[in-house]
Amino acid sequence: MNIGLIIIMIIAAAGMIFGLKKDKMGIPWGKPVAVVCAVLALIFALMNLGSSGGPDTEKIIEVEKAYRAVCGETVGQYLAEKFAGSKAIVLASSTTTGTTPNNMEESLFEGLKKGFDGKVQLVEVVRPEIPQEIIDRYRPPEPPPGVEAPPEEAMMMLAMIPMEEWFNAAALDKLVEQYKDEADILVTTVGLPMDVAQARFWLLPDRPKVVVLFGSVYELKPAIQAKAVVAAVTFNPNAEY
Repeated sequence: MNIGLIIIMIIAAAGMIFGLKKDKMGIPWGKPVAVVCAVLALIFALMNLGSSGGPDTEKIIEVEKAYRAVCGETVGQYLAEKFAGSKAIVLASSTTTGTTPNNMEESLFEGLKKGFDGKVQLVEVVRPEIPQEIIDRYRPPEPPPGVEAPPEEAMMMLAMIPMEEWFNAAALDKLVEQYKDEADILVTTVGLPMDVAQARFWLLPDRPKVVVLFGSVYELKPAIQAKAVVAAVTFNPNAEY
């Protein structure tokens, strides 16, 4: 692990946040600063990964994959025991940026299906699309005449769009409405929106049972007590790594 690269990466990330704030204030140079800093942060992050590779990194990845598989299987077994005969959809990360499902996700999904053991049907893994207006807001500025932008630049920038920019209560309500006749369990692997308390689906008499398989659960205490959230996975603060 290269401390110098990490420091530069943190500074670049701070610059990106600063630029985004200035852009929202209507300052013209805010967006270009955010774009440059975001690209720099990603480049230095990749350099840090490259410099810290090796057996230890591979071991950490394998441990994380195994952990996710166990999490998925444990939650799947619980749902199969409590809600046998149900149908579930799984909310996963967006593929709008051109990314593909990664090994971590696949381990999680395989564990979940193993836990279901045919007692709960996995209807679909849903990957919502980022709205075009959000994509346009983060799109890098056009290069000067005669200069070609690297083809990966736009993808890198889109990959760094904060999920809270577009995944909100309204988007969640739309997803629930779309699948209300197909599934009665919603398993999210990306958490819930920051404004989830404003979602309308909580008030539905036939609302889906929500399962938070990774994501913040601290603000969900009332929903858990009301059994609107029927299961959640969170980190054990006493765990040893």
